[in-house]
Amino acid sequence: ASETFVDIAAKNLTAPRGTAACPFATIGDAIDETNRRPAVTRIRVAAGRYEGKFPLVVRGIDLLGAGSD
Repeated sequence: ASETFVDIAAKNLTAPRGTAACPFATIGDAIDETNRRPAVTRIRVAAGRYEGKFPLVVRGIDLLGAGSD
């Protein structure tokens, strides 16, 4: 499965790409990316407290929190 990554600690990155080395800072940005790139089927979310627009609407994507492996 193709993955994208989220880590609240990355909030100061100027050009997040959703990679493990350069993750998105919000879950919403990662979901938007999966809508643009249908090959992405998994979002891995690092531990942390996230803010944003809730509820999240996620269809056809695995949303995995830290420690879910």
